[in-house]
Amino acid sequence: MRKEQILEFCVEPQSLSDILQHLGLKDRENLMEVYINPMIGAGVLEMTEPDNPTSRNQMYVTVKVEQEFQK
Repeated sequence: MRKEQILEFCVEPQSLSDILQHLGLKDRENLMEVYINPMIGAGVLEMTEPDNPTSRNQMYVTVKVEQEFQK
């Protein structure tokens, strides 16, 4: 599924164009609306520059989930 592909690809910060190219997609608006924004809302993806969402240097990175240590 594309969401998993995005999360795996964005372990290191990636630009929107890099994500589009990795997925073989062309429509930036569709990518943002269908995948990126909902994933940011769900807390699994984050912007590298959240205070400036339209920055040309904006990149997206998978949120690191801290593992709970089991006894």
